[in-house]
Amino acid sequence: MGVFNLPQYRMYWGTRTRIPLITDMMNFNRFSRLRSFVHMVDNASKDPDNLDRLWKVRPIIDIVQKKTQTISLSEHLSCDEQMVPFTGNLDIKQYIRGKPCPWGIKIFVLCNADGRVLSFEIYQGKKTNMAEDGAVNKVCRWCKQTKAYLQVDQPQVVSLYNQYMGGVDKMDQMLSYYQTFIRSKKWTMRLIFHMVDLSICNSWLEYVADRKAKAERSMDLLSFRTEIAEALTSAEGMTPRRRGRPRSLTSSEEDEHENVDESASRKRKLKFQRPCSAVKNDAFSHWPQKVKGQSRYKNSPCVLKTRTMCLKCNVPLCLEEDRNCFKEFHIKK
Repeated sequence: MGVFNLPQYRMYWGTRTRIPLITDMMNFNRFSRLRSFVHMVDNASKDPDNLDRLWKVRPIIDIVQKKTQTISLSEHLSCDEQMVPFTGNLDIKQYIRGKPCPWGIKIFVLCNADGRVLSFEIYQGKKTNMAEDGAVNKVCRWCKQTKAYLQVDQPQVVSLYNQYMGGVDKMDQMLSYYQTFIRSKKWTMRLIFHMVDLSICNSWLEYVADRKAKAERSMDLLSFRTEIAEALTSAEGMTPRRRGRPRSLTSSEEDEHENVDESASRKRKLKFQRPCSAVKNDAFSHWPQKVKGQSRYKNSPCVLKTRTMCLKCNVPLCLEEDRNCFKEFHIKK
């Protein structure tokens, strides 16, 4: 839902605005119920001595933070504030003037110069003191009283911050492109979706850096998100299916179906969509099945037609004694 932004999430299942990738996998009632019962912890198991204000979403925060801290540090880092938009009732809600979303949950983020998040801390109202140790530089500043330039001391960390502060801004920019937004009065939902979006952007930056090191072409952020969605919807062999009783054809529809020109039907060619690499190589629920007609997958090196189909990938692949395109297709990166 971060790729297709609609005013109301009910519209994803609408007649004119439906998104097949969403509606074919889950109906509206099921999505609404799952959305209402999303919890990271049991609300009845709260420790009275626990003063953590984010205890309801602490598990997902710890998981994301643990993964971000495994990224190697660069020489120059940037630290800045990040806002999670929220205007509901919350005691740790902050207002920062000049931000695109001034009201929300404030997060202190540590990033590399390229925008990869290395660590973060969500503001809970506690004050922190900045250390004053370090090198000091001399800089010129205009003095209004004396109407002249004066040399003052400036900590070196300030000049480095001003030089490399764009890392957090890059992450904010990427988050704004395809931000998952569902109107809700629950602050926990906002933080959960923000952690998911942050993880996707961080993963994409890691993917781009890895591709760049190998001098290979990389996907853009939009294609990366859609491939993740496709991989998750196919993770357990989920296939779209129609609900309810099968519809029977009327007499007029049967006559029309029988009078279809056979020569025209032979000319129609089946088009098979290439599955994403995460689905193709996950080694899960890839079962061969025999079908009636013969077909060939154009992206396969084999030029022969076959009646064997992969149920999960939905592509025709040879599975014979002298050639095994089925195996080669699912192990090739």
